Amino acid sequence: MFITSFYGYLKKPTPNLSIDKDRNFKQRILCIANCYATYLLLALSSFFILKIIDTAILKYFYDFSILSQFEINNKKTLSKFGDYAIIIIPFVGPFIEEILFRLPLNFRQTSIGLAVALITYRFTGKHLFSFDPYEIYSYIRIGIALTVFMSVSFFFPLPWLEKIKESYFKWFFYLSAVLFALVHITNLAPYNHSALFFYPLYTLPQFFMGLVIGYLRVRQGFFSGWVLHALINLPSALVYFFK
Repeated sequence: MFITSFYGYLKKPTPNLSIDKDRNFKQRILCIANCYATYLLLALSSFFILKIIDTAILKYFYDFSILSQFEINNKKTLSKFGDYAIIIIPFVGPFIEEILFRLPLNFRQTSIGLAVALITYRFTGKHLFSFDPYEIYSYIRIGIALTVFMSVSFFFPLPWLEKIKESYFKWFFYLSAVLFALVHITNLAPYNHSALFFYPLYTLPQFFMGLVIGYLRVRQGFFSGWVLHALINLPSALVYFFK
């Protein structure tokens, strides 16, 4: 049973889950569907819990609903991208996030190098998509990111990677899910600083999402993880596109 397999993996994550190596396309699609259904179950459960927490915060602590702020920000994001939301939200955004959080789970130098280079490019400019062809600094940013990628890909000690992969993979697996979740706290801004303690709780759906996609990424590869991420994001983009 899929749930049993997934739960068993979470108890002891390993980097070499190759049970689907020789499976056909139909079997791979079925696995993605099972992962999607598992995520929906976990997400609905977490949203129910968050609704209870949000109601308690609003009633007993602060006159502020974090879930309402999330809904407002989600609408703003969709409006900002306009007609491009149908491409960026389900496909481009997930592809970038998968590079950052799940691609390095194979512990290859090029995978880690690409993730670090993307982070470097992001934080050396206003945002990830800021590029002005008439501004020299835009090309400098690209040069810096390429230098970082080449440095990590060719000079990061391979024996270290193998040792870390062998001894500490499970910690990196869970760390990738935690970081993926915490990054999404930005979806809740502006923040009520009196309620900052509660904000990490509101990333519980993303944490579950990180676990499920991480499992699929190790089991079937990067592309399958990206497809699942796209499927999870697709409904919100479709609602905006067909409103």
